[in-house]
Amino acid sequence: MASHPSLRVGPPLAQLEAKGTLERLLARIPEYEVDGTPERITKQNLRGLAHLPARC
Repeated sequence: MASHPSLRVGPPLAQLEAKGTLERLLARIPEYEVDGTPERITKQNLRGLAHLPARC
């Protein structure tokens, strides 16, 4: 199952889409900044942030 094409393409594509979305959001609202410590997701099959405190 791990060799299925969608499993190889899915995670990097999701990262690329998230990065582009955040870049466009921050370009429109440059006053946003991180306010505190990001909280990471700690599940074995999931990687990323659970909570990212920000302020304007």
